[in-house]
Amino acid sequence: MTQRAEKEKALRSGAESILESISDGVFTVDAAWRITSFNRAAETITGIRRRDAIGTTCSDVFRASMCEADCALRDTVKTGKPIVNKSAFIVNAVGRRIPISVSTAILRDERGRIVGGAETFRDLSLVEELRKELEGRFQIGDLVSRSDTMRRMFDFLPQVAAALRSKHVELRGCAETRAVLTDVLPATEEDWHTEYLDLILSIKTVGSLDEAVAHINTYGSHHTDTIVTADVPTAERFLREVDSACVFHNVSNRFADGGEFGFGAEIGISTDKLHARGPMGLRELTSYQYRVRGNGQTKGCPPL
Repeated sequence: MTQRAEKEKALRSGAESILESISDGVFTVDAAWRITSFNRAAETITGIRRRDAIGTTCSDVFRASMCEADCALRDTVKTGKPIVNKSAFIVNAVGRRIPISVSTAILRDERGRIVGGAETFRDLSLVEELRKELEGRFQIGDLVSRSDTMRRMFDFLPQVAAALRSKHVELRGCAETRAVLTDVLPATEEDWHTEYLDLILSIKTVGSLDEAVAHINTYGSHHTDTIVTADVPTAERFLREVDSACVFHNVSNRFADGGEFGFGAEIGISTDKLHARGPMGLRELTSYQYRVRGNGQTKGCPPL
């Protein structure tokens, strides 16, 4: 072995020792985004063994909030600019959401050509818990451990998802939904406006009735909306405030039908407010004519 080769081997050994000793997770990828190194802290934070991570694409390992459309490492490779302490979260091997900060850099060969990238990530779980305690507020996902009602709802959500998937329904969700259903596609602004006419469902998790009503009134079709709850005052407020032609409490919205409403055969449905609204039968498609018959009656002017 030449003196140069021995020196390079010693440098690599020293770098590996340093990477194994730090508390930040570090991994590198090649030009095909396959993981080529994965330090001990990365194993600890993600719960994924090094031998399982190496050779796998980084998005499959990390399932991070930025993986789909805002990959920090991809931006660095594309622009040549490092990213420092960008906030994100990953979902670890047991499905727990971990807040992290991410920093990135480009890897080049001895000729200066880009051969991959490196990313360091720091577990911010303790920092996040302290911040929440100081601010005294919690996000909807945090209520799972503090509210029996929310815990039951979040336990129920995977069961609903499984039933829908068994019927080949594609699911999309907001960030809070995807914290529970980690494998659903991210919902976009366009999804909330879209009537798919297909086996696709977008799920929005909200923190209050006010937020639910605001979301429905902003993005809904104003056709039919349903609330499922045992809380009658909450249901009555939902029925009053949701601006849709049909509003239901604890009943399938498939009952929005002229035949079910006693109109006879349904000819159409209107989401307008004038003149017909909701399911339309023959009566709703007709207008009025007032016929007055007399024998010479007049109407005098009122006295001055």
